[in-house]
Amino acid sequence: MRKHFYLVTEDDDPESVGAIMTTDSRRNRPTKNKEAPVHKFDEETGEFDERGKLVGMGYEDFEDEDDLDERIADVIQTKLSDIDDEWVEKAGVAEVLEA
Repeated sequence: MRKHFYLVTEDDDPESVGAIMTTDSRRNRPTKNKEAPVHKFDEETGEFDERGKLVGMGYEDFEDEDDLDERIADVIQTKLSDIDDEWVEKAGVAEVLEA
């Protein structure tokens, strides 16, 4: 099973900055090591508003859920070291790489 990884670099909720998102399918944007806005539909205005930004970190293939559970921490560490320091610092997760 393939998981796609994204680093939250900006968000309406400051607590979300620095979080790692995983998805089963690739988002159109952002691509690896690029930052792109995330939009949310505002039902009141009928328009899409920017609510934050993500940086693509690529994907990883896992054999099954057990493999995912066993390797996720190491994969995240590797994915963070594969993207530019600019994004890691912006998200405030540089200490993860120092661990």
